[in-house]
Amino acid sequence: MTTEQVEDDDSIDYIWDMIEQGNLEEATTLLDKEQSLLDSSCITGKALTLEQQAIQADIYMAKIEVLSLSGKPEQVLELCERVKPLIDNDAVQLSDLGLVYLEYADYQQAESLINRALIMDENEYGKEHSR
Repeated sequence: MTTEQVEDDDSIDYIWDMIEQGNLEEATTLLDKEQSLLDSSCITGKALTLEQQAIQADIYMAKIEVLSLSGKPEQVLELCERVKPLIDNDAVQLSDLGLVYLEYADYQQAESLINRALIMDENEYGKEHSR
């Protein structure tokens, strides 16, 4: 992978393919490389740019899935807390994260996130939209 690939959705898509195929070890290796590329592109002591935040959120969401499939609930919930501020304006990721909390029986967090995602979608598409 090149440095440019940290910003390329294709690399994250490929990692999701690995996860769906059950190749969690390869997915973990690729996620670690993506994280390393992102870390090397960040300026120490500076806040992440919006683009870097989106990349970090994608990496965290994929890691959450790997950890969940690997049966590591404590690490899943720790990453959930780290990703929440990064996905505040993304209804799909908020909903996905809500489903993770639902899976781990944190119903209050699940409801809060899913309701926020629903409100965002209603504001974007209207209450009668089938989305």
